[in-house]
Amino acid sequence: MLKKPYYLAFGLFFLISLVLLNLPGKASSQLKLVISDIFIPIFGLSTATHQALDQASSGVMPRRVLLAELEKLQKENQQLKLELMQGADVLRENAQLRTTVAWKQRSGWNVKLARILAREPANWWKALQINLGSNDNITTNTVVLTSDGLVGRVDQVGTTSARVLLLGDPNCRVSALIEETREAGVIAPSSQTIPDQTLVEMTYISRHSQLKPGQKVITSGLGGLFPKGIPIGRIMEVQLADHGLFHEARVKLSANLKDLEEVWVLLP
Repeated sequence: MLKKPYYLAFGLFFLISLVLLNLPGKASSQLKLVISDIFIPIFGLSTATHQALDQASSGVMPRRVLLAELEKLQKENQQLKLELMQGADVLRENAQLRTTVAWKQRSGWNVKLARILAREPANWWKALQINLGSNDNITTNTVVLTSDGLVGRVDQVGTTSARVLLLGDPNCRVSALIEETREAGVIAPSSQTIPDQTLVEMTYISRHSQLKPGQKVITSGLGGLFPKGIPIGRIMEVQLADHGLFHEARVKLSANLKDLEEVWVLLP
C-alpha cells in the first residue's frame, strides 16, 4: 500500500504534466530548456562518475599480480647488482694484469705468473700454495715476488703445485742491504707476540751504522739464492740489540702478503 509521500509525488507529477500539455508551444519549449539546464549537468556528472569508477576498477591490479611483479623486480635488481660487481672485478683484474705485465717488461727477469691456490690452515701467516710445479720448471728455492717486492721462496714442489714459505717464516731468512748506507744484515721473523704479516726484522746490522726510519731495504745478493736488488721494505724503527753489539731494525714489507692473489716466480 502506497504511503502518503508517494501520493503527493504522483499528484505533483500529474499536475506538472497537465500544465505542460496546456501551455502554448513557445512557453512549453522554454520550460523544457530550463528543466534541461537543471538536470543535464546532474546526469552528466553521474555519467562521468560512473566512467571514472569503471576506469579505476579496470586499472587496479590484483594483489597477487602486484606481488609477482615486485618479486620479478627484486630478482632483476639482484641480477644487476651481481653483474655490476662482476664487471668491477674484471676491470680490477685487467688493471692489475696491465701493471704486472708492464713491471715484467721493465724488470728484465725471467718470471712466470702464478695464482694462489690456498693458504695452510696450520701455518696461515707463513706459507701458501701456488698453481705451478715441476711441470712448469719450478724447483726448490725458486724465488717468489710481486711487482712491489719479495714474497719468499719455494719450499716444496709437486708436479702442478708448489709450497711457498713467506718472509717472516724462520726457514726463510734473507741476506739484506740498506740501500742508502749499504749496511748489511739478515731478514728474520718479527719478535712480536702477535703475528703481523706486514713486518719483519733486520738483524746483525753494525752498531756504527747510521740508520733512520724510511730507509729502503733490498736483497743483497749474498748467498746466491735471492738476486740482488729485490725490494724488501722500509725501516720503521731501530734499536740496539744483544747488549749493544749490533742494531736491529723493524722493517715494513713492500709486498702485501696478507691479500696475495697472484705472484711471480723467478725462473733460472
